[in-house]
Amino acid sequence: MGMVTDIERLGEDIISSYDRRVKSLKELSDEMHKMLDGFQKERMTDFNALMKEIQETQDKRNKEVHHLLQEFKAKMKEVADEIARMSAEWHKISETMHRRRGGKGAKSNGGSAKELKAFEDVGRSRGKEKR
Repeated sequence: MGMVTDIERLGEDIISSYDRRVKSLKELSDEMHKMLDGFQKERMTDFNALMKEIQETQDKRNKEVHHLLQEFKAKMKEVADEIARMSAEWHKISETMHRRRGGKGAKSNGGSAKELKAFEDVGRSRGKEKR
């Protein structure tokens, strides 16, 4: 009968060993799930922080672009006003020159290429005088 008891004991050891392994694997599985949940929460926290930073950066860039566009529009208006002022001044000069030469008024077609070149030359010479 010693052999029967040994086999019974071996069977009980196998069953208890199986139960311990199942319990150990269950604990390991639970621990892994907790760790993966922690990783997922950490990843979501990092994701939300990154999205907030991206949104803040985008808002800042949008404000900068809007500001730069406003500055550009203001500069363009200044340039357009200066061109209009210079054109009116040129028209007055051209009209005066035309009258002094015996004409009745300024030409309405904006002047010839020679007049335009002369105007550009006058502008360049005035620019040099200001320096």
